[in-house]
Amino acid sequence: MMYCELREINFGKNLENIGGVSFYYNSYLEKVSFNADCNLVSIGGQAFAGCSKLKSIVLPKKVKSLKDRCFQYASVLATFSIPAGSVLSTIEDLSFDNTALTSISFPKTLTFLGVNSFQYCKSLKSVTFAAGTNLPTLGGGVFKSCTSLPTITIPSTVSTFDPSAFAYCSSLVSIYVPSANTHYTSRDGIVYTYNKQRLVCCPAGKVSAFIYNYIIVIGSNAFWRCTKLQNLTFQSGCKLETIEDGTFYSCTALVRVDLPTSLKTVKQNAFAGCTKLAIITFPDYARVNLDADSIFSDCTSLTTFTFGKFCALKVFGKNIFSNCKKLTTVVIPANCTTIRDNAFKGCQSLKYVKYQAKSKMSSLSSTAFSGCTSLTNYSVPDSYTQISSACFGGAPSITIVSIPTGMKISKIVSTAFSPYKLKSITIASGTTISFIESSTFANKLIDNFYLDCKVSLSSYVFKNCSKLKKVYIKQISNTPITSATNFKYSKRLMSATKEYYTIPTGTFYGCNNLESVTINNNIVNISDYAFTDCSKLVFKIPSSVKRIGNFAFKNCFNINKVPENVIYFGNSSFIGTSVPSVLRICSGTKFIGSSSFMSTKVRVVYYCGSRDFSKFYPSFERGTNVIVGLSYKHNVFCGSPIFHKASYICDDIIETNFVGVDIIKKQMKNDLKTHASLLLTSSYYLGLW
Repeated sequence: MMYCELREINFGKNLENIGGVSFYYNSYLEKVSFNADCNLVSIGGQAFAGCSKLKSIVLPKKVKSLKDRCFQYASVLATFSIPAGSVLSTIEDLSFDNTALTSISFPKTLTFLGVNSFQYCKSLKSVTFAAGTNLPTLGGGVFKSCTSLPTITIPSTVSTFDPSAFAYCSSLVSIYVPSANTHYTSRDGIVYTYNKQRLVCCPAGKVSAFIYNYIIVIGSNAFWRCTKLQNLTFQSGCKLETIEDGTFYSCTALVRVDLPTSLKTVKQNAFAGCTKLAIITFPDYARVNLDADSIFSDCTSLTTFTFGKFCALKVFGKNIFSNCKKLTTVVIPANCTTIRDNAFKGCQSLKYVKYQAKSKMSSLSSTAFSGCTSLTNYSVPDSYTQISSACFGGAPSITIVSIPTGMKISKIVSTAFSPYKLKSITIASGTTISFIESSTFANKLIDNFYLDCKVSLSSYVFKNCSKLKKVYIKQISNTPITSATNFKYSKRLMSATKEYYTIPTGTFYGCNNLESVTINNNIVNISDYAFTDCSKLVFKIPSSVKRIGNFAFKNCFNINKVPENVIYFGNSSFIGTSVPSVLRICSGTKFIGSSSFMSTKVRVVYYCGSRDFSKFYPSFERGTNVIVGLSYKHNVFCGSPIFHKASYICDDIIETNFVGVDIIKKQMKNDLKTHASLLLTSSYYLGLW
């Protein structure tokens, strides 16, 4: 009869059954009446569903069951009368969903109310259960969104109560449980288990709630969507141990929660969606475990989350503070070991994350701080023995890193700062770092680096740090044997009584604003590219240095003195420096690389050794002359012409007084006049003696 224009039906007494969808969405039907003595025992599923003009029904006494959705969307059905003596026992799922009922009185024969059977009955103001009603279960959204219902008394036989029965009942301020009920009780309109240790359900219309000191558990969804709840108070001496899942979900008027010391467990979504919740506090000696998903997620007004002293918290669960957009500061208790995935995801105002001293943090998710775009200044937990990207929880915008005092760090891994535009790193005194991996700070924007301990460096640690100006490292501990793999003379350079160390390959390569480097003086090897293009560097090369690698000081314009005893000059090692016009080469020198002193002022070179450099590539500018003694048996020195002085003694060969100059002038004749004058006027010699 879905499409017929039937407006009124009068059923006789022989009626026994109305089948499913009998009058489904008959939009003309206005009135249905039954003979009082008819034998109807059941009304089928969706029988009158969608009958949008049907206003009232008087149910026959013999009807035992109303099948699912039988009056669903009968949108003007305001009166449904169940007469005295009715044997109605079953009302199935969604039977009166979205009707206009204003009241309903159930007979004592009622034993079952289906899921959402009266949901969205927004005009429903009165629900009555007859004395002696034997209803065992109340749940499943039975009266969900009955927004006009102010109070209700549930049957004394209810042994299973689900808070979802009254979800979204925004006017409900009291649920009363008769004293005869041996499973539940009520106080102040709130439902508890009979022993009062578990709070089961708070009506959604409550504006305040008091948690008595006999309550141990607040059950799942107990305050779910209590959108008018503003005040939550815990009695002194509170024994509350557990807040279960969804307990305070979407309590959108709740502003502050001060949780008790006794609390041990908070489960998932417990306070999620409390959009006005601004302050959450835990007292001294809090024992709480927050290892559950989304406990405080979407608390978009949360600004303060604090713990007192000696907090036992060990874990922050997944998404615990996700989308808490106003949270600016969080202190991680010392006992906390774990922060799980997306714990602070989308906390776009979070600026400060402070780990308490003597932290036990060991597992920080790579997405813990995902989307925390204001978190630029970050202090590493002092529990870590390695600095890697795992220390930073995936925060996307870190530019300033602090490493606190007292840490013993085995290494900083090469990718530790890869995701970040690092501008500053501060390593507190008392912290030691054993090893810094290759390219750790490469291309970063740090302007200084201070490390007051012994450290071993890998290659290119500060490569292309274009803002770096000052470096202090108490001691670089790399040994030539382990660092200069291409330096076959390493073992010979090592003293039996002293330690000598290496500046590794490319350490400061391309640091074009680097002005000063303060390191230990017992450096024996400056590796390839160590200071390449450090054009502003003012640096006194330690006197202990014996090897200078390829391009080591290329374009270091302020380098103007080479120390004594260097026996290995790499290719282009001093190209573009300010090494002056006269250079003395150590007699023990083993290698002078191609272009070592090109683009310098060097024009006169003294050498009193015997090693054959005649087949080496040119090391000096054209026009440079090399003065050698009788022990040198060749006519060319690294591509430059030689002039012999008749002596085997270095002091004789390298004369700097007028007598010596006269001798040199005679030997070099006119070709050396200019260079001899340089000897007379130069007040400064570079030596590798």
